[in-house]
Amino acid sequence: MKKLIIPFLLFMYSCAEDSVKEEANAMLIDSLSTDIKEKEITINALEEDVLFSDSLNNEYALYIQKIKDNLNAINQDRKFINSAKSREFLLADSLDVVKAIEDMAFKIKENERLIESLNKSLSSAENKNNTFSKKINELNIEIATTNREVYFLKEEITQLNNSYSSLFERYSEQISVINSLEKELNKVGYVIGTKSELFKNNILTKEGGIIGIGKTKKLSNDLNTAYFNYESKLLLNYIIVGSKNAKIITSHPANSYRFSENEDGIIDSLIITNAEVFWKNSKYLVVEVK
Repeated sequence: MKKLIIPFLLFMYSCAEDSVKEEANAMLIDSLSTDIKEKEITINALEEDVLFSDSLNNEYALYIQKIKDNLNAINQDRKFINSAKSREFLLADSLDVVKAIEDMAFKIKENERLIESLNKSLSSAENKNNTFSKKINELNIEIATTNREVYFLKEEITQLNNSYSSLFERYSEQISVINSLEKELNKVGYVIGTKSELFKNNILTKEGGIIGIGKTKKLSNDLNTAYFNYESKLLLNYIIVGSKNAKIITSHPANSYRFSENEDGIIDSLIITNAEVFWKNSKYLVVEVK
C-alpha cells in the first residue's frame, strides 16, 4: 500500500508544479502582450507626431514664404514710387504709379488674410500638440514683425496717396483735355440738301459772273454751322444720299470717295474710302442733290 501512495503523491506534486508554471507563463504572456500593445500605441503616436510635424512645418513654410514674397513685392513697388518723385515725372508714368499703389494695397490685404489664417492654424496646432509651442511662438514673433512692417507700409501708402492726389487730379484733367482735343480734332460736319435749301439756310453763296451768269457756288462766309450734322471722321465711313443726282460742293480729292448707286440708278450713299485724304482740305462736306 505504501508503495502505491508514494508514487501517487509524486505524481500529484508534479501536476501541481506544472499547473503553477503554466499560470506563470500565461501571466508573463499577458504582461508581454499588454506591453507590446502599449509600445504599438506609443509608436503610432510618434509616427502621427512626425507626420503632423512635417505637414505643419510645410504649412508654416508656405504661409510665411507667401507673406515674405508679398513684402518683397511691396518693397519693390515702394522703391518705384519713391523713384518717381521728381519734377521730370512724365504723365505716362503716372499710370504705373497708380498701378503700383493698387498692387501694394492688394498685397497688404492678402498678407492680412494669410496672417489671420496662419494664426488660426497655429492656435489649433498648439492645442493639439504642445511639443510645437516653441515653434509656434517663433512663428508668431515673425508674424508680429511682418504685421508691423505691413502697418508702416500702410501708413506710407496713405502718405503717398496724399502726395499723389494732386498728380491724379492733374492727370484726370489732362486726360479730359486730351479727349476733348481729340474729339474736336476729328470732328467733321456734313450736310445734304437741294440748292434752294442750302442757300436758304446760309450754307452756300454765289460770287463772280454777270447777272447770275458764270457765278460759282461756295461756302458762305457766315456759314450756318448749326445746320450741319457732326461726326468723328474716324467713324464716318459713309453718308446716306438717296437722290438721282448728287454733287459735292466742297473740296475733297476725287480719289478719296465714290458714290454708290442702287439698281434703280439712285445714288443711295457717298462712300468715304480714305478719311484722312477726304477731310484734309475741309472739315465741312456739302452735297447738293436734285
